[in-house]
Amino acid sequence: SFNGCTSISGDVTLTDYAAQSIGTDAFLGCSFDSLIVHPATISVDQGEYDYFKDYEIKLVLSRGLSGVTNDGFADYKFTGDLTLPATLEYIGDRAFFNCTGFDGFYNFQSSAVRFIGDSAFYNMDQMNGDLIFPDTLLNVGDSAFYNNSSVDGRIVFGDQTTGIGAYSFYNVRNAYGSLVIPNSVSGVGSFAFFDCTGLDGNLTLGNQMLVIKESTFENCNNLFGDLIIPDSVLDIENNAFKNCFGFIADLTITDIAANSLNG
Repeated sequence: SFNGCTSISGDVTLTDYAAQSIGTDAFLGCSFDSLIVHPATISVDQGEYDYFKDYEIKLVLSRGLSGVTNDGFADYKFTGDLTLPATLEYIGDRAFFNCTGFDGFYNFQSSAVRFIGDSAFYNMDQMNGDLIFPDTLLNVGDSAFYNNSSVDGRIVFGDQTTGIGAYSFYNVRNAYGSLVIPNSVSGVGSFAFFDCTGLDGNLTLGNQMLVIKESTFENCNNLFGDLIIPDSVLDIENNAFKNCFGFIADLTITDIAANSLNG
């Protein structure tokens, strides 16, 4: 359609339906700055925008979008910030899997996201800034932010989060500050904060936690202050706090939790 139109540049705005209708080489030779998902698009599904999969351009998700489903933008080469609209509620499994070109900031706090799927932002290792989640967030899936090693701000959960999956923040090693697990959380998965060596404040565990899983906080060696295991904890698995030698004050463990220590 526009093959060879090298003077066409700027932004391209498309609905999901229109994006699926683009023919091979339709925009060959065109240079775009951004792909804008049209406000009429309710959700982005796997393969719908694949024509632009290898374009090194910015992604703009318009207000009106409610979800990016499983594999929606997996392995795309987008750059810049990832700006999430206030209407976004659902981010599926592997939605932005291995999108290593993003090199800006997340802005979760301005969204209404409720669910972040497994490996949703896996290996996005050039993203910066904070991971501040909205109060609407209920669950962070397994490996959701695995190897987001350049995130260099705080990790902050809202007060409605109930689950934090296994390996969810594995190797987010440049995040800093204190870490508060909200009272709404009943479980944090194995290796969830493994190697988060940059965390350098207090660790607060919510009073609804039932299990502290294997290696959950292993190698978080710059956390400090008191470590208080809540009365609700029934089991502490192997290596849960291995190499957390920054705790320099009191360790408080209830009788129930003490009986469940596994090493």
